[in-house]
Amino acid sequence: MKMQTLKIHRNIPSLRLSPLIALIFVASQIYGEPTAAGHNSHQLTNGKGYLAFVRANNIWLYNIANHRQFQFVTNGDLPCWIQNKSALAFTRNSNLFLYCFPSGKLRQLTHYSHTSGEQQQITGISWDSIGNGLAFSVSSTATVRVKNTMHSADIPVSVINYLSLESHHVSEVMGPAETGTTFAFSDQSSPSFSQDGKCMLFSRNGDIWFAQRGDKYDGTGWNRWQWEISRLLAPADFDDPNWHGSRDNEGVIDLAFDRDDHQIAFIKSRLNGTGISEMHIITLKKGAISNNQDFSALKIKSSSTCLDNACTVTWSKKPDILYYGTNIQGYNIYRYNLQTDTSTLILKDASNPCD
Repeated sequence: MKMQTLKIHRNIPSLRLSPLIALIFVASQIYGEPTAAGHNSHQLTNGKGYLAFVRANNIWLYNIANHRQFQFVTNGDLPCWIQNKSALAFTRNSNLFLYCFPSGKLRQLTHYSHTSGEQQQITGISWDSIGNGLAFSVSSTATVRVKNTMHSADIPVSVINYLSLESHHVSEVMGPAETGTTFAFSDQSSPSFSQDGKCMLFSRNGDIWFAQRGDKYDGTGWNRWQWEISRLLAPADFDDPNWHGSRDNEGVIDLAFDRDDHQIAFIKSRLNGTGISEMHIITLKKGAISNNQDFSALKIKSSSTCLDNACTVTWSKKPDILYYGTNIQGYNIYRYNLQTDTSTLILKDASNPCD
């Protein structure tokens, strides 16, 4: 595996300004201009040219061309562009919402209750271009029997649901995974559809799996198609099962296809406690997802370690540019150029980028 050295610089234009004006300019470039308005005060017809991100529990938009940024939706998280950026899905109070351009209409898509004892949280969203729906992972806790012991414990459990924007029906498509192969959790999370909609990547107990769309089936939502599910890569690394905590168990926590469905970026992190967090890139054969009927037989062209301390990732429309968030010394978003192997700080106090 090829190791690459991370290079970071700040992309601040060189201008001859007074110290005070220069300070204000730098702050506006990195921190942006907050607005009091909640929805579409800038009268956008769509989200093209904008990177969505989260700052202080609000969704902001960053203009990739001129670097201007502004608060767009109050009380929102996990932005996800859909339908060629004609709408923006996001979470609010552990439910899914949809903002539609240019009307500014806001729709609540899910209605999870939060009664005593329920601790559900949406942790990932992905747009299905073929099925006109959203795959999203939901985490909660469950009490399970500890393998080979007489004890029980509360462990994190994450499942993947699918919501049809046509029927508004929500179904569970990836239920709890087997817990005997993991440290102390059951995880099906981080759904990520390919741009052509023919494949969905997801993380299952720290490894990368994929669901390949097959022939149409007599059903609704996710069940309108047959799906072939298999493991693509096994980057998870688990210590021997124990319940004493503080073990170096590592797995995939975020995934993203590039716009050509040719590259996959994924974040591998320590799953309990603090520690490593790194991003890797897999290069597939050109057109492999669109033309190969047996995705499980694909050969991975290359895999390289690119960046340390990354925790979320999204590709730009250019195949050699991606954006990633870090949580070291505060939450910040960087722009990474694969060709030059350089990272540029573009947004401070920001997280969860989506282009």
